Amino acid sequence: MPPKSHAGGNAERYKDVQETEAPLQAVVLADLFDADVSPSGATRPRCLLPLADTPLIEYTLEYLASTGIEQTFVYCSSRGDQIETYLQSSKWAHLQVLRSASRSIGDAMRDLDKRAILENDFIIVYGDLVANVPLGPALAAHRGRRADDKNAIMTMVLRENIAPHRAGDDGYLTAFVIDAERRRCLHYQELDRRSGGLFLDEDVLQQDVDVRTDLVDCGIDICTPDALALWSDNFDYETPRTGFLYGVLKDYELNGKTIHTHIVNDCYAARVKDPQRAKEVVVDVLSGRCLPYLPAMYQESAQVTAKTRDSNADLTQFFELLGVRRKSHASNDSAEVSSYTTDDEDELEDNELVTAETLATSPLTESSAEPGNDFVAENSVFIFDALKSGQDVSTIQLELQSQRMAQNATEHQVRQVFARGLHSYISTHKSPAEIGGLVASLKLIIERIVFDAAESRKDDQVDLLLLCQSEARKDVSGSEIFGGICSGLYSIEDWDQEGVFSGDAFEQWWTDERSQSTEELGKVRRRLGKFIEIVTAEDDDDDDDDDDEDD
Repeated sequence: MPPKSHAGGNAERYKDVQETEAPLQAVVLADLFDADVSPSGATRPRCLLPLADTPLIEYTLEYLASTGIEQTFVYCSSRGDQIETYLQSSKWAHLQVLRSASRSIGDAMRDLDKRAILENDFIIVYGDLVANVPLGPALAAHRGRRADDKNAIMTMVLRENIAPHRAGDDGYLTAFVIDAERRRCLHYQELDRRSGGLFLDEDVLQQDVDVRTDLVDCGIDICTPDALALWSDNFDYETPRTGFLYGVLKDYELNGKTIHTHIVNDCYAARVKDPQRAKEVVVDVLSGRCLPYLPAMYQESAQVTAKTRDSNADLTQFFELLGVRRKSHASNDSAEVSSYTTDDEDELEDNELVTAETLATSPLTESSAEPGNDFVAENSVFIFDALKSGQDVSTIQLELQSQRMAQNATEHQVRQVFARGLHSYISTHKSPAEIGGLVASLKLIIERIVFDAAESRKDDQVDLLLLCQSEARKDVSGSEIFGGICSGLYSIEDWDQEGVFSGDAFEQWWTDERSQSTEELGKVRRRLGKFIEIVTAEDDDDDDDDDDEDD
């Protein structure tokens, strides 16, 4: 739809104030007009859902306050009463809440234009944003372009994907075609992963462009009142990207308006748009990727480690983020230790016990059902990437355990992830002499994936050894790598608990029939014969010394 002549609204006021000093303003779209994280029919706004015990909107507002925003409007529609009540009882009571009957982002933008309250360049974000992106450089670039060309009406803040092992939005990739020199967005398209193609106009093909499908849309836009005028001129624009962005780019020859990009790669920004994103962002926040923003319960330490966290509390947070609250009851060996209920009575009755089976099939956790091979494949790549990049061991351990809870994986699958990722990294990046030191450096992770230190039967430790052996059988140098791993495990003298990879664990693995159930496994196993003799003899000597001391 071609633009019409637009009278009044913010665009006219902008001409009068653009040369004067004006406060930096921001609008938070607190009602998000799309699929919610909470179950269908739930009455709680997404921005009030807790992320690690802190409502999402708190992260958004703290971020805006840190960027120098002087005036923030919180825009609400259908559930504005809840949002306004929450803000009035918090430190954000001074913020102005805008109530409306808007049913889409397009309606909200047109309503903002009519209100004529945005005097100059302003920031627009969503109430589910978690970010620490400094806005100063993006604002400076935007204002520089505006000084040269008043038709530069908007700058999108985009982030390079720092976690390529994570899945993108289901079913499609987002493609931004960007002028390589001026960073102007020339084309936007959502590509079907299976069959979609990129369709570019001939004039775009003749330019020096970057085609980027590796960018995360942060949901942070720097806009001018002219952008709101275009929303008002085009009543068929309902969504910010597939509607407004696509339409402005398509109609460039008619309206002459340009939209630019600002790409960041050393900071964090993400929207909690669905259950899968919720799980990922929880992990990122708790592992410190969004510093300085941490939930109050984790602010005592900038580097969160497993020792500061309680797994049951974390599990509760994950389920609460999906609109589920935990309900305690007595535990016994044959029943679930905890049950979870949802605030949405249409999905589950308030007092209904949610078993593992019903939870796996519930819409609340649809994306995490049947982790199996997907869990192992995705997270073993994460282990490989984390070791390759030198990520802190406590951070690796935290994300691994958080992903286990998020995807309802078993401890065996966690050990499988560790064994596969470790072997892949060693086989491509480490010499035999370096293996022992590497394994010793991963002590914190290993102690959190085996739980049988005090038991006479070392089933968990044997399981990990069998998994490492299984990975080794696929590699021409697998026997050497597996031997280095075993040597490294045994050589760690300061295990937090006695009984972790002592001679007993290796002896039980050696006598386990599974360690020689195939010719390939037997080949790997034979190389460790001498090692087993040494470690079991040393353990026998230690036992004799203990007996002498008792006498």
